[in-house]
Amino acid sequence: MSSIPDVVRSAALAHDYSDLTGEELLRVCADLRDAAAWEEFIRRFNAAIYAAVLRTGRRYERFHRGLCDDLVQETYLRLSANGAKALREFVPRHPGSAFCYLQVIAIRVTLDGCKKNDFRRIQELPPDAPDIAAPDRTKWLALKAEVGDLLRKHATARDCRIFGLHCLQGMTAKEIAALPGMGLTVKGVESALVRLKHLIQEKFGTAKGNGPADSLS
Repeated sequence: MSSIPDVVRSAALAHDYSDLTGEELLRVCADLRDAAAWEEFIRRFNAAIYAAVLRTGRRYERFHRGLCDDLVQETYLRLSANGAKALREFVPRHPGSAFCYLQVIAIRVTLDGCKKNDFRRIQELPPDAPDIAAPDRTKWLALKAEVGDLLRKHATARDCRIFGLHCLQGMTAKEIAALPGMGLTVKGVESALVRLKHLIQEKFGTAKGNGPADSLS
């Protein structure tokens, strides 16, 4: 991988990190010295990492939510190990690769932790809601992009985060409310989901079918 251009890691451009794609941000964060980039990394990805840990851990007996913070920190340690080798070797395959890549690492860390503690896997557990809810992946990705643009324009950053956690990662309102820094009760999360459903339906109506608004039901 080529070196990160000095202009990218310039402190003068630190405020622009929020405009980077997830894939670009991972590349910048391969420079462990860039505190501003890592602040943006944590703001953008911490909830997804936490969610991956929680969803994986709950498949094991004796796993409890109190272990999540330690496993999230272990995920960060794995990302930064050997001079951030995991980030330096990351090769994006498609838009959204960054989230998938980080969640895979978080899942592996959690599986290792459960194995180390001799946690027994729960055999019967309802499957998580799939990320791809439509039969036509291309149409689904296009619709997801349209909804993302709509939310960025008309919803708060927290509501956008709630939408992603619920519709794209299958988390319940209770699980979302329990995330560190969310600052909402379960009813608060449910109210946000109702607002988002109405916003999406006003834009797209009900003709789309099997789209993100349906996942909010």
